Amino acid sequence: MAQSSIFLPRMAIVLFCIAVFLAAPVQAFTADSLDITIDKNGDATAVFRFTLEGLIENAIPQSMLEEQLLKGLSSSSEPPTLVSMDHSHATLILKKFANTYDSAQGTDYQTSSMDFRKAEIALQNSAVSSVISADFSPETATLIFSDGYVRTFTNIESLPSITHTIIDPVKAAAAKAAATSTAA
Repeated sequence: MAQSSIFLPRMAIVLFCIAVFLAAPVQAFTADSLDITIDKNGDATAVFRFTLEGLIENAIPQSMLEEQLLKGLSSSSEPPTLVSMDHSHATLILKKFANTYDSAQGTDYQTSSMDFRKAEIALQNSAVSSVISADFSPETATLIFSDGYVRTFTNIESLPSITHTIIDPVKAAAAKAAATSTAA
């Protein structure tokens, strides 16, 4: 009888701990940063840094994490290409991330927008949503253009489309000369 009186409280504690673990999702994935370097042709290389936390760190299948990252970082009609990935970062190629247009001064770049909530929604609809939660919105997102122009965003759920012109010195000189000759 003494053994059963000790066993029952211990069993109740164990069952309570299991119920709490199953009822509350564990924050397992946090986006730290996203750096996107835009090439002259409008394609981009993205480096996405993240933290996997807690007991779930080794429990998330890498294939599932890759799938969610690709959904969350999709920005054009062409899906991103995963170059490399480990437990702290992923490198991707984003084809046609920016549309390019010739202008009188050089080349205009209009970047794609990116909604990080898409990956979170996909995870919510997956089989592991009851035990894993994730924040795919990076703490910082940085766009880097080939002329050195940098635009940084902090704590955003979606990356807005931005427009930037890279000045071509030859085109700019020709435009200036044309304007000067027209004025004379």
